[in-house]
Amino acid sequence: MTSVEGLISTEPRLRIEELFVALLEVDPALADLDIVAGSDRDALVAPLHCFVLCREANPVLQVGQNYRAAVSIVIANNIDDGTHAQRKEWTKRVLARLTLSDPGVAGVEDDARVRGWGIEKISEVSAGQNIGDRIDLWVAAHVAAA
Repeated sequence: MTSVEGLISTEPRLRIEELFVALLEVDPALADLDIVAGSDRDALVAPLHCFVLCREANPVLQVGQNYRAAVSIVIANNIDDGTHAQRKEWTKRVLARLTLSDPGVAGVEDDARVRGWGIEKISEVSAGQNIGDRIDLWVAAHVAAA
């Protein structure tokens, strides 16, 4: 066994965000929506966009790479640059993708896999001029060494 074999060598929260971004980006109904990982501070987005934030990822066991995670997907816009109806329409599209009985193979890569998720809560959030629809998920994921 090499020194890094089996060890966690990637930040699990960012990998989980990237997996959900990939899961959403493959949906043709979401093709015109900017979708980014919330941890990617270099991302440039339109006033109406979607971001995925993994708030926490906790190992299931002391060894291994399986995690229980708390993920929020937020469809956000600036109130001066988009309407309530537009944001709600995008939120419906994101929810449609998240509630498919078979979401397809997106979210599966060699070093990571989303094993399952469930919607915990849907709410509205705001900060200053920005408002969003927030979808909170519990997630089971496997994040191996990158």
